[in-house]
Amino acid sequence: MIKKIVIGHSIVAREHCEFLNELLDDNYKTYGPSTYKLQDLYIWMIRLDGKESIFGWTNTLNPEGDQVSEVYTGDPGTMKSTHSHEYFIKNYQEKRAIFDIIENNRIRKYVFRGVFQHDIEESAENKMFWKKIADFLNVPSQKKTSIDADLLGEIYIIGELELPKKDIIGVAKAEGIFKDRIRFFDYDEAKKFERDLVGKRDVCAVFFGPTPHKTIQTGNYSSLITSIEAQKEEIPAEIVRLSASGKLKITKSNFRKELKRLIENGKINNDISETADSIV
Repeated sequence: MIKKIVIGHSIVAREHCEFLNELLDDNYKTYGPSTYKLQDLYIWMIRLDGKESIFGWTNTLNPEGDQVSEVYTGDPGTMKSTHSHEYFIKNYQEKRAIFDIIENNRIRKYVFRGVFQHDIEESAENKMFWKKIADFLNVPSQKKTSIDADLLGEIYIIGELELPKKDIIGVAKAEGIFKDRIRFFDYDEAKKFERDLVGKRDVCAVFFGPTPHKTIQTGNYSSLITSIEAQKEEIPAEIVRLSASGKLKITKSNFRKELKRLIENGKINNDISETADSIV
């Protein structure tokens, strides 16, 4: 199964490893503090805010979004040889999927900016340029559980709702999913949520909104969500965080978007073959 990530797609995570596990299903190799490799493609996580990093590089995305510049403003004696102009001349075909790290009010987002390639003609010793060559990234899913979910199974909605349940049911109905497959667990019910999802085939997807930090299942984890995500290799269901403006939040639009994605990727089957027109 292939996940298609398009520019602007964001993943909320506390740290690199949590982000990488969400994006790549733990299928990657480490090449440095911000560079990882998936097959022949590098995954590069940097801040494109124009501020100097602890490694002495200032990274900026141009207004058109099609070029990333790196300017070295640190100590020349500390610049690594693997980040020199000569290195990239030898490796000019190297491609990087760039994720922009944005932090606001302790919320960290990784925003996909595209796939870029080193621009040899524009670059110099202490100034590197990367030109965009693709607006999307295809990531092969490596989910390791040997048990497949029932694609006509239940769909859990866990967390605080700021909209009526009928709105969520309406979105599901528009995608051809009957309401008796939807199970809601509100903020208070999430505190007592203790259903074991490991090996549970009759649940095909779990959507998370805001939940309490302390629940029956939290244990040593920071939240209910992270405690369940830590077991995702043994959980057949798809685990999805719903967010808006960098915070966990359940809305009609983000639920619709993620539900459609799972249906299109073959993770959920709808109950009727011809669904209503999509709601824009």
